[in-house]
Amino acid sequence: MLRSFLVSVGLATLCALAPSTSVAQNVAQQNSASFLVPIALGVSSVNELDGATICLQTESSAARLVEGYFVANGIFYSSVPFETLPDGISLYSNYACDVFAGAPAVTERVRQSMAAPNAHFVLPETLGQASPAQGAPSAGRPARPARP
Repeated sequence: MLRSFLVSVGLATLCALAPSTSVAQNVAQQNSASFLVPIALGVSSVNELDGATICLQTESSAARLVEGYFVANGIFYSSVPFETLPDGISLYSNYACDVFAGAPAVTERVRQSMAAPNAHFVLPETLGQASPAQGAPSAGRPARPARP
C-alpha cells in the first residue's frame, strides 16, 4: 500500500498516491502554492508579505503562482531561488529567506523538519492556478519593476 508523498525535485515531481487520494487531488496540490513562515515574522496572511524574501524552487509551478499573484496584487517580494528541496530547507532554516513557498504537502513537510516546528506555520491561503478568488493574474499584465 502506497502512502501519500509529494515532493518537487528540480523540474520533476515524484508523486505516489495514497488509497484515499485521487490523481486530480495530487495534481491540484502540485499546481498550488502555500507559504511557510516563522511565527516571529508576525504575519497571518499572504497579503502581508510585501517586501519579504521568499525561497522558491526554480522553474516550479509554485514560483509561477507566487509571481503571478504578487504582481497582480501589487505585492513586492524578492525570490531566493533553489534547485533541490534540501537546498530550500537549508536556505529557509538558515534565515536566507523570510518565507518558504511550495506545494502544500511540501511546506508542511518542511515545517515538520525544522528544529522547532511549532515556531513556524503555514499561512491559511493557498494559491491555485485558475482561482480568480485568489487573484490569478490577467494575461499580459506587465511585471512590476524591482525596487531600487
